[in-house]
Amino acid sequence: MPLKTVDVAKREGRVCYVTYEGDVRYATIECAIEKVAYRLRWDRDPVQPGDWVAFQGKSRREIVSRKDEEEKHVH
Repeated sequence: MPLKTVDVAKREGRVCYVTYEGDVRYATIECAIEKVAYRLRWDRDPVQPGDWVAFQGKSRREIVSRKDEEEKHVH
C-alpha cells in the first residue's frame, strides 16, 4: 500500500507504551476520542505509560480505498 504524508493538527492522548530502537525512543499514544493510536519518535521530555501528552506534526499513513468509496486513513 502506498504511504501518504498528512499534517496532524494538535492532538492530546495517553501514552500506552514507550519503546527503544537503539538510542531512539518511541512513544505510542492513544487518542481515545478518535479511536486511533500514533507511534511517535519522542525526543522531548521523558514520558512513561499513563502520561497525558500533546503533539502535532506530520504523519505517514497507508491510504486504503475501494472503487466505490472515498479514501480512508489507516493509522
